[in-house]
Amino acid sequence: MLRIFLSIFRARAIIGIMDAYAILPYKGLVEIASETGRELKLDLKIFEGETEEAIPFAMDAQKRGADCIISRGGTASIIERYVNVPIVRVPVSELDLLRILYPLKGLDRKILVVGFRNAVFRARSAARVLGLQIQELPIPYEAADYNFDHIRRSAEHLIRHHGIDTIIGDQTAFINLRSYCESQYLITSSKDDFLTALRNSQLLNTDGQREQQDQIQVVLNAVQEGIISTDTHGRVTSFNIKAAEIFGMEPGMVIGASLDELAGYFRDFEELKSTISLTLRNGNPESIQLSRPKGPEVYEINSAPLVSQKGIHGTVTTIIRSSHAHSGKSAGNKHPSAGTFNTHYSFKDILGRDEAFVRVLAVARAYTMTDATILIEGESGVGKEMFAQSIHASGPRKEGPFVAVNCASIPEPLLESELFGYEQGAFTGASRAGQKGLFELADGGTLFLDEISEIDQKMQMNLLRVLEERRIRRIGSDRLRDVDVRVIAASNRDLRKLIDENHFRPDLFYRLNLLNLHIPALRERKADIPLLAEHFFTQFCRHYGGKEVRLTEDILNRLRCYPWPGNIRELKNIMERTALTIATRCLELSDLEIITRELNNSLSSRSSRINELSFCGTLNTIKHQAAESALQAAGYNKSHAARMLGIDRSTLDRLLDPRD
Repeated sequence: MLRIFLSIFRARAIIGIMDAYAILPYKGLVEIASETGRELKLDLKIFEGETEEAIPFAMDAQKRGADCIISRGGTASIIERYVNVPIVRVPVSELDLLRILYPLKGLDRKILVVGFRNAVFRARSAARVLGLQIQELPIPYEAADYNFDHIRRSAEHLIRHHGIDTIIGDQTAFINLRSYCESQYLITSSKDDFLTALRNSQLLNTDGQREQQDQIQVVLNAVQEGIISTDTHGRVTSFNIKAAEIFGMEPGMVIGASLDELAGYFRDFEELKSTISLTLRNGNPESIQLSRPKGPEVYEINSAPLVSQKGIHGTVTTIIRSSHAHSGKSAGNKHPSAGTFNTHYSFKDILGRDEAFVRVLAVARAYTMTDATILIEGESGVGKEMFAQSIHASGPRKEGPFVAVNCASIPEPLLESELFGYEQGAFTGASRAGQKGLFELADGGTLFLDEISEIDQKMQMNLLRVLEERRIRRIGSDRLRDVDVRVIAASNRDLRKLIDENHFRPDLFYRLNLLNLHIPALRERKADIPLLAEHFFTQFCRHYGGKEVRLTEDILNRLRCYPWPGNIRELKNIMERTALTIATRCLELSDLEIITRELNNSLSSRSSRINELSFCGTLNTIKHQAAESALQAAGYNKSHAARMLGIDRSTLDRLLDPRD
């Protein structure tokens, strides 16, 4: 079968010109399209229209025999419902997001990014490089389920609970959410993005070749194997209906994207990317098995190079359901590194030699052989999920799925359906086939509930019932389903304090806290700071192709003294930005300038937040509040807190004493 598809793909050509339509949501993109069309001498019919306004243009284009319609974002999703013409989407690049996010660096904004998953992924990547924290609200790809009322309610929840003051989104989000924030930024596309859409639309085909392409696409969509082809750069050029079904993705959002980009957001692609990359690199066919998290299926992946006299010019990969797949729980995770619901870390990936940390590691290893619920506590960035994955990967459930969910990242209206699933027609916009919840998907394995402190009282009660009964009920169903799941929960907040404040149910706490693991903050592991810093720095220097230089003892001392309020995550980000700066600017790591600037920026940012705080009460109360706030902002390093307030250490100790 693979030989047949190799013959088909070798026959594909990419020369010539044809007519097409572009329906674009804002004036700037219309101008880019017009300029590009003139330069390439394309008979490109261009209309400006957003969301529902674009529907008449699309229907008229279909009547006039359009071969494809180029559009973007929410507008593309809406017109896709009304016409049978292929919709080619203008992609969003990481540079597009960097242009928007860079001016926000250092302004202490609460940012919400609303967009399709590829845009949200690129925003996340850009924000990480810039050291920004963002809230994310991805819009589902499935056009039939596209309902902005649902997105609007989720946005309202995030704005209300996270103090959002800046929204970044596409034109659809820009219009629908304009009343929620004064500060809004439109995600715009560049000329390169539009050129990518032109390439994906196959506009460079002659009439005869276009007919051939149509015939090929019919063949690809008719077969029962998933088919994915890439070019020499690892960009997806074909993605048939069966592949879309296997991965649960819209072909229009995958074609034109690189495997690196897809693997960064969809973990299902990680193993696939490695296999195809190996084929491109060595020119030999490669085969693996890939487990799917949304069911017990195991698929055989066969990747082969597309070779001509000029060398390798791409790959074609078939995805076939394995005839040797086992039923039940183990089949879903035959290869633990593949699939969204599998572990990527084990205990060998956890670095540390601090005595207290080594003891915590020993306790975690002891927990692997029990099925009891575990509560992992620790500040944000200490590696709680890494411990959860390691416990799962070393225990008797390691052949089962590991399903992770961040409770704070999912709006309250969606969390119940995400955890417990829903039946057909349970609510507006629900999938026609219903959907399994994460408890069902974790059956036979482990469910990791991160930031458990952020769920509301109703969800706490529902979760308690599931933990006690080991059964779930989907939304819209009367049927109870048994689930065999080990639960590991994590929190960066003090749940005991939340119980005292009536924000967390004590019965749920006791049910979760059967086994407890407290991971120390990085500032409490000073012996591990040089070890981790050198590990991350070397890793990122290799990744970005920069010179591998060693951190000096002077730099390591600075790192030891820094309070690390963001813990390992902050250390990793600073090492990445430093390695990236050295690689892209050809700088030397000297005079501490690069790292010192990073550390000072972080300290000054927290210090400015202290200055903005307002206090009330008696003078002594205000002093005590200021001291506590400074201590928190300094990552509980008293020397740094005292420096922020301009006092000595003994004075700070006196202000912190509640009896004083």
